[in-house]
Amino acid sequence: MRRSIAALSLAVLLVTAGCSAPLGLTGAPSDGVNQNPDAEPGGGGSQPAVAPADPARTIQVAASGTAEAEPDRAVVSVAVVARSDDISIIRDRLAANATEMREALAEAGIDAEQVVTTRYDIRQNYRYDPERNPDQPRYQGQHAFAITLNNTSRAGQTVVTALENGANRVEGVEFTLTEETRRDLRNEALAEAVEVGRTQAETAAEGTGLDITGVSTVETAETSVRPYRVQETAAFAAAGDGGGASTTFEGGTVTVRAQALVTYNATSTN
Repeated sequence: MRRSIAALSLAVLLVTAGCSAPLGLTGAPSDGVNQNPDAEPGGGGSQPAVAPADPARTIQVAASGTAEAEPDRAVVSVAVVARSDDISIIRDRLAANATEMREALAEAGIDAEQVVTTRYDIRQNYRYDPERNPDQPRYQGQHAFAITLNNTSRAGQTVVTALENGANRVEGVEFTLTEETRRDLRNEALAEAVEVGRTQAETAAEGTGLDITGVSTVETAETSVRPYRVQETAAFAAAGDGGGASTTFEGGTVTVRAQALVTYNATSTN
């Protein structure tokens, strides 16, 4: 599986925070009590100078990284659609066609758990108009399915099988990643973001007279996965032409992005 990693945009924020402690009070206390135990009795006395606290310094880096790989999972989205003036007829047609499609997919080696319902509804046909479109049925029903394949090369033939056995609408083919591959890519992208962020933090430290002493906090933002989608109507129409024609879809690449926000502790070199 081919993979490539690229760091994306990153921002460096140098934060210096702290305040100076008071240098001391001069003059005798108003209540007449000498607050300096080292002062001579009866003397004017004053508190010894207190050294200012070392300001806390941090360098905060926000970075993102990406990782790419060939898809190892495909999701084929199809639907069974039926129209009629009678809702009971729609229910019967949806049930019959869905059963036919499931049986054909099972014969093709696709397990039942790989075929799940994503939507089922019966509603008024939006094309229904007794005056303008008297031939349009009053109601429309649809039963939509997602067919998950771990062999992406089977996506095209799965579309053909569904359309030739009950399904009459293809809503899309998505090429994506299995959970294991997605987790691996996320870790690679995150490692790249942290590595590049460290380099930028060191550069910021050198330019501001600081030394990095360690990591204070690490936060990871939500990752995003950009699958490759096939939504070309012409391709789906060709897939449903019948005759056992071979249909294939190119999967492209899938991109995973991870973000990290790291705060480094730093000390002054001066």
